[in-house]
Amino acid sequence: ELIVMEDAMKGFIKTTVEGPMGELESGVKADLEKYLYSKLGQKPVISYKKNDAISAGYKVSAGDYLLDATLKTQLDEFKKSFFQ
Repeated sequence: ELIVMEDAMKGFIKTTVEGPMGELESGVKADLEKYLYSKLGQKPVISYKKNDAISAGYKVSAGDYLLDATLKTQLDEFKKSFFQ
């Protein structure tokens, strides 16, 4: 918790990205950094983790901020909106 507070005071936030690939492409990483900075006002320090349960897209967690941009979640949301 102390490290998180120190990072926040320095303007950084530790961020975990999960996806289907072995590594995060540099262009995707740069886009995520820009997006997260605009949303959170802190520079994300991104670590990437391969997740075999994700077929396409990404899950992002940065502090309390969660973004699930996986194909499964998008399809689930589409189904909900379609059948309502």
